Amino acid sequence: MSVLHQFWSQPIALALFLKLQCSRLTPDKSPGIFSKKLGELRELSAMTGGLEKAPMKGFVPSTLSTEAQGMHLITHLSNLYREGLFENTVATATCFLKDHPEHIEATHILGAAYLALGQYSDAQPYLEKCIRSAPFNSVYRKNMGDCFYKQNNPIQAIEHYSVACHVNSADEQAFFKLATCQSEYGQHISAASPEADAMLQQAISNYLHVLELNKKNAFAWNNIACIYLYKNKTDEAEIATKNALKINPAMHEALINLSIVFFKRNKITAAIEFTERALSFQPNTPNALNNLSTFYGYTGDAYRATEASRRAVMLQPEISAWHDTFLLNQLYSDVYTDQERIAAYQTYQKAVEAALPDSAFRPHLNSPEPDRRLKVAYVSGDFKKHSASYFTESLFALHDHVNFEVFLYYNNNQVDTITERYQEKYADSWRNIYGLTPEIIAELARDDGIDIMIDLAGHTKHNALAAFARKPAPVQATWLGFPETTGLRHMDYQLVDHIIEPEQHAKAKFGFERIWHLSTPFCTYTPCVANPEWQHMAAYQVSLLPATKNGYISFGSACNIIRLTPTTIKMWSRVLHAIPKSILILEAVGLDETDIANTVITRFANEGIERARLRLCPRDGKAQYLLYHDFDIALDPFPSNGGTTTFDALWMGVPVISRQGDRFASRIGASILTHLGQKEWIANNEDHFVDIAKCLASDIALLSVIRQGLRDKLANSALMDAPSFVQGFEHALRKMWHAWCKSEQSNIAKEFAAQNEALDLCATLLEQGALQEAAKGYQILLEKWPSCSKALYGLGMVLLLEDNSKAAQELLQRAVFASQMECQPPAVQAQILAVLGNACARLQLFEEAIMHLQYSLSLDDSATTEMWLKEIMKQVPEKHGN
Repeated sequence: MSVLHQFWSQPIALALFLKLQCSRLTPDKSPGIFSKKLGELRELSAMTGGLEKAPMKGFVPSTLSTEAQGMHLITHLSNLYREGLFENTVATATCFLKDHPEHIEATHILGAAYLALGQYSDAQPYLEKCIRSAPFNSVYRKNMGDCFYKQNNPIQAIEHYSVACHVNSADEQAFFKLATCQSEYGQHISAASPEADAMLQQAISNYLHVLELNKKNAFAWNNIACIYLYKNKTDEAEIATKNALKINPAMHEALINLSIVFFKRNKITAAIEFTERALSFQPNTPNALNNLSTFYGYTGDAYRATEASRRAVMLQPEISAWHDTFLLNQLYSDVYTDQERIAAYQTYQKAVEAALPDSAFRPHLNSPEPDRRLKVAYVSGDFKKHSASYFTESLFALHDHVNFEVFLYYNNNQVDTITERYQEKYADSWRNIYGLTPEIIAELARDDGIDIMIDLAGHTKHNALAAFARKPAPVQATWLGFPETTGLRHMDYQLVDHIIEPEQHAKAKFGFERIWHLSTPFCTYTPCVANPEWQHMAAYQVSLLPATKNGYISFGSACNIIRLTPTTIKMWSRVLHAIPKSILILEAVGLDETDIANTVITRFANEGIERARLRLCPRDGKAQYLLYHDFDIALDPFPSNGGTTTFDALWMGVPVISRQGDRFASRIGASILTHLGQKEWIANNEDHFVDIAKCLASDIALLSVIRQGLRDKLANSALMDAPSFVQGFEHALRKMWHAWCKSEQSNIAKEFAAQNEALDLCATLLEQGALQEAAKGYQILLEKWPSCSKALYGLGMVLLLEDNSKAAQELLQRAVFASQMECQPPAVQAQILAVLGNACARLQLFEEAIMHLQYSLSLDDSATTEMWLKEIMKQVPEKHGN
């Protein structure tokens, strides 16, 4: 295979990019609060490694007086550095090194000063020089590790920190830095990767070594807790956080982590207590406020939840996760006007999408063929036991893999039987994106050549909207996960049905997405998705009407407490007042906690409902369907309707009364009941809601008949007609793609396709040895596209093969620059650089050749390039030691 073919046939892979660009941990992505205040560690210097005394090496004074002057200046430099006068340090050290270029201690101080100023590329060559002088100096190694760490290059940072630890096993700082880097890197590569787990175990081991050296290091314990929280090991995380708090009871990071431990166990009151205690020490901690907002939601206090998340947004508006929580809380609340909600989405868009630099966006070069097989990526953190799986199951199970290549981008680290099924059976390609930055997710989508990218989460947990904001795919759509706009200008469509968003609503919609009306319901339901065997077990069949044996009507709801708005409680209370002796059964997370239960009881008492008429049940996943055996009639909350709970109730034979409003969140129940053929259970206002309840409750015999026939009616409705839904969904995707192919946005892709077709022809001619014909082809290409890196490279190759090395060198230099401007993959740039180095060597420009080949190898390892480099270096032994 020719070099040219090897070069241009290489796939655009992400592996190197992921390794080199792995992002540092940020609060919104971390399962816990990671201690990074290395400067607060007693007897440890700052993250830059400080200026620990390192042996002077390589400096030979000419006279005693010069040596004395040099030592005086080094002392002066050290003092400048320690006083934080880094710019002065740089200026003084630079001046000194002009006369003493080999003075290693001055070189080290200059590198450390650049590091402290955040000028990492400037610091790197000085630190590298120090390491060449003293490879096993732990101070130099730590600083070099810091330099790579700050440049988001964890692999090389770990390498240097490891050497420092090997040199000095008693260096607490080195082990702490190594563990921190390993922990962050382990949490930012695929959660399913064995490498990730091994890296995290090494981090724990190194933190434990830190604790052997210093038993009072609370940060080490807290960071161990972070790792265990990431791994969902709450028992181990609790022990670690409590050990940190024994050392420092006021450590707010540990208090926040402990609150997360309790939240993961559904202990909401304790989670609130520890978060509020953390905020008493650090009131303006955005991630603590964001967590507190979520916890308040589980108590039903939507207003306090929203205000806490609002504070987080005000403190750190650039963090998309804080906006997510704020917008989600507003969705549930009934106190915010449309104008206030619109303003919140506009603030989000400006902070997360509009603030992106132009470099975040690139033209889409996907082949604009209308009817080719399309690459479709579904992005979600809920490919597991989650309510979303009741609706994605049918789509993924029946997706047409002939016309659609299905990519599942999973933004979570939890794995269960549903995850395994989706990965093994439904995905043509599976990507675990948990912990990756939005930039890397977007780059992954571009590398995968995704044509249509579909968000399944909206502003709910584990979304990747910040990646969508970078518009990595030509067509982007949101579906299912969030009943409202995403607020992103680069989200092209929202998939709904005509009930969710009638035409008149769609025209007045304040979001940026265009409404795409499916010809079917907006989703279809698969019951018992996590436990399919339940469908056939006796315990999960429709039971007799509870009222026939109880003698009273049992209303019920299994929605989360945050949906129990003042409007909902008032409306449901009126229902209870209208039907004497009736009771209300509520099942939700937190109702096993006295404080939360009492709050709910009090809120109903304020509407005149006594405690005896409420039955409060804590959430029990095993009782998901069984609890409906006790419901006669289910009540839907307002303004944020239920979704999965409505389907579950109907599947178990329980009619649902739903009040419809004028936006997506308040029309879910109306959509479901309309497609079921039960419009009479849809209320237009509070009075109507109460009337429907009275009507259903007044005829026990009819209610029994409805109960026994409702499951079959649901099963035979469009709501469970999966083949028709999938066909309609795929038709929508194809039409969206057709629209893009006809749009102006596809013009660049069309031009790129024409360019590639011509390049392929030229490459074929070159492989066949038809050099003159290939040259003519490349020249024609360059007349139309003067900066096309592939054409420049190809013509350069022709000239090199014709021994016209000088002309080849000029073209290849242009090709290198063009490939960088086109953001070609590192392997592509490396190949051009390697051939340029070869051309320079033929011209006996050995220094230039070596420079280009070394740069090529830094981008991509190649045995051929390394061989060329060795051969050339043999010709200049006096400078390169061969």
